[in-house]
Amino acid sequence: IFAEEVTYLKNDEKIITKNNSKATYGDGQVIYADSFEYDKQTNILIANGDVKMEDTIEDYTIFAEEVTYLKNDEKIYTKGKTKSLINSKYEIQSKNVAFLLVENTLSSKEKTTVRDNNLNVYHLDEFTYFIDEEELRGSNIIVISNFGLPKSDKIYFSNAIIDLNNQNFIAKDTKIKIHKDIF
Repeated sequence: IFAEEVTYLKNDEKIITKNNSKATYGDGQVIYADSFEYDKQTNILIANGDVKMEDTIEDYTIFAEEVTYLKNDEKIYTKGKTKSLINSKYEIQSKNVAFLLVENTLSSKEKTTVRDNNLNVYHLDEFTYFIDEEELRGSNIIVISNFGLPKSDKIYFSNAIIDLNNQNFIAKDTKIKIHKDIF
């Protein structure tokens, strides 16, 4: 742990930092924040203020106002608005996200937007994203293909499992609105 100001509470086994805090762990994993509170007994790190978590090996970056990292359980929880960049392919904007490192999943019960590199945008009421499978699950999903272009299409699913890599899906209650020049 590095910071401009560090306080060690020996009796409580806690490290508290302020100003330009940085923590490194594992290979290629770094957390940046305004401040940290690290409890050595529970192995829990709470990062506050402009938090950026970066893993160059697994290729993800998470931005949030507050992050709690449960090192023993390999779980990360964000509070408030959260932006995740996954595998240089997907941008996920949500709130209060759970990132389970062992299962390699991201999830939230909050409204979420997912963008991919192929101009597809997914709006969901809640989601779970399986990183290894590139599989997105959620409810009340609106998919917009060719986002921002004149000939974009919209698909609605009440629930779906979407293979983002192959653009296949299994869905319930599907409605499709396509652009006029399709036929």
